[in-house]
Amino acid sequence: MRTHFTAWLVNDVSCLAGDNCDVTVLPDEAHDYDNDGEEVISWVSTGTDVFQAETTVDARDGDINQAIREAEQLLEDAGWRITGSWEAVDNAYVAEVERWDSDETWTLQQAADHMGAASTDTASKALRRLNVTTVGRAPGRGGQSIYNTAEVMYAHATRPGRGARTDLMESTE
Repeated sequence: MRTHFTAWLVNDVSCLAGDNCDVTVLPDEAHDYDNDGEEVISWVSTGTDVFQAETTVDARDGDINQAIREAEQLLEDAGWRITGSWEAVDNAYVAEVERWDSDETWTLQQAADHMGAASTDTASKALRRLNVTTVGRAPGRGGQSIYNTAEVMYAHATRPGRGARTDLMESTE
């Protein structure tokens, strides 16, 4: 599974809950299309946010450069790094981001906590359904399975909705 994330620095008050710019990281879904015989992959943000924070910059008349600096600091503090440049869109600025600690791992319990699962058994079943594989096992007799943090976050954020019949989906292989 390939993970791809976009940071959205929203500076349009009609899209904000408060008065200040906020930054949100959303997972992206790949969309393939043909552009005059050339195969192109386009990334579209989908799913549930995996990070969200508010800046101190007023969205109505604040300095967008200050908002970008604050957003970058908030992202860095949360383990994200900007991998592209900020680009203006209709109501925000967007940039590709990745976990700078992409080698970070979670135990099954940490993954369950992130997913809001009732138990580690429930989380384990959900991760199997989402095709998230273990990257190891914690030492000791009762050692839990270990998962890549970014993979868990991405799979959880882009999971199918309640009642989705994933067994009926067309194979991409």
